[in-house]
Amino acid sequence: MGEKNNAINDFSKSIEIAPNRPWGYSKRGQIYLELGQTEQAMSDYKAAAKLGDSGAQMFLKSKRIKW
Repeated sequence: MGEKNNAINDFSKSIEIAPNRPWGYSKRGQIYLELGQTEQAMSDYKAAAKLGDSGAQMFLKSKRIKW
């Protein structure tokens, strides 16, 4: 659990540094999903999808969630 919280902090910092790159959003969303924090995960996946992350786009499409 502690490692995942550290990862969330790290990915949040990467988003602060490069907010127009999808990688941080996608990875942080993955951690949120693993922690069962679905709302935060979907928000991050949507941000990643809007920035062109094809993996996030496919994931959201599989869940029938528009971004």
